Amino acid sequence: MPEHKAARHDELSQLRAAEARYETLAENATVVLVEISPRAEILYANRAFHEVLGYPEGSWLGRSFLDVVHPDDAHVLQGCVASVCERSGRTPVPILRVRTCGGGWRLVEGAVDNRAGTAGAAVLVATFLDVTERERSTEQIRIQAALLDAVGEAVVATDVEGRITYLNRAAQGIYG
Repeated sequence: MPEHKAARHDELSQLRAAEARYETLAENATVVLVEISPRAEILYANRAFHEVLGYPEGSWLGRSFLDVVHPDDAHVLQGCVASVCERSGRTPVPILRVRTCGGGWRLVEGAVDNRAGTAGAAVLVATFLDVTERERSTEQIRIQAALLDAVGEAVVATDVEGRITYLNRAAQGIYG
């Protein structure tokens, strides 16, 4: 009997160590991790959630994640949650606008995952990455490319080795 108790004690110690390790990983991740119910109620939000959106820790527990999502994007998240509740696995979430504590908007993309491995899970895991700066940079590049295409003069860009990396429309018309 003492050997059984010692083995059980070791198992419990290993379990506690694993839980502590995963809690540390979740809290220090730079990706937003949110545990939600099938009704999108927030059950857990990691530190990145609060850092990205600026809300005090714990302030969203028990509230609907849909309330932080832009009203025009809420149906997208609702569809993803409904989809993942119907089956096990992961459902990608396209870019959503989420409200910051200061009233601004951040862009996030990610996935909702049914971690129970079976349809009808009581808890879902949503992971989101803040893509605001990436999207702003991409939009800026699109604007600059449109401006360069509107210029009537040939514009040619090369890399440091002299390879052509960009031709605007006028340059394409001249040089083919």
